[in-house]
Amino acid sequence: MIGNGTTFLSNDESFLKYFLREGNAYIDAGANIGHLAFAAKSIVGNSGNVYASEANPHPYNYLTANSRVNGYNVNSFNCILSSSSGGELYVSNLHADDCNSIVDANDRNNHISVKAKSLDDVLSDLTAIRLLKIDIEGYEFQALKGAGKTLEITDIVYFEHSREMSRKYGYSSKGLYELFLSKGFKIYSPKALERCDYILSETTPHEEAITPIAMEDFGKDGKANNYISIKSGVDINL
Repeated sequence: MIGNGTTFLSNDESFLKYFLREGNAYIDAGANIGHLAFAAKSIVGNSGNVYASEANPHPYNYLTANSRVNGYNVNSFNCILSSSSGGELYVSNLHADDCNSIVDANDRNNHISVKAKSLDDVLSDLTAIRLLKIDIEGYEFQALKGAGKTLEITDIVYFEHSREMSRKYGYSSKGLYELFLSKGFKIYSPKALERCDYILSETTPHEEAITPIAMEDFGKDGKANNYISIKSGVDINL
């Protein structure tokens, strides 16, 4: 596989293996060079769909090259996911390409202009999504505001959040929490991820391994953490 030195996080892979099955649809928003997108494709198979978006053109080129060389049928998009489609936004162009983020047009540091698209427009042909992973360095709230229809057909959202990054883009942890709540989702603590490897080899019901998190505790520690948001009524015991 073509790459830039980045490796899988074992708990991310375990998470995909637990929640995805053949024929599922998986969305990777902030795919970087495609590691998790390709891992997901190996699980969902030819009958499943994988959509991968990456804002910065440089890792995006690695993503498409990986897909071509290794024969992965992944639908890929070079765009900045935002609340609506149209116009251009700006992404930083750092050497550490897994840390690039959306920047202001007046930022004089190195940045690249990229077309803005909403998740609803990118994914308009889908009718069901098992798992949406979104990790776009604090811009998640804006992207999810453009995903109203997408969230209606999504079972599980796997996302990163920190209060510091939310303040950078003018929203609060409470605002993001309420957005998920308004779409019928509950947010679960990062402790769930520590149990994924155990869950894969044991018969413990998944509900016993994850803990719902209250609004006041969401992002409370100030760190960038991964969270699981599961729609009420979704069967998570696979």
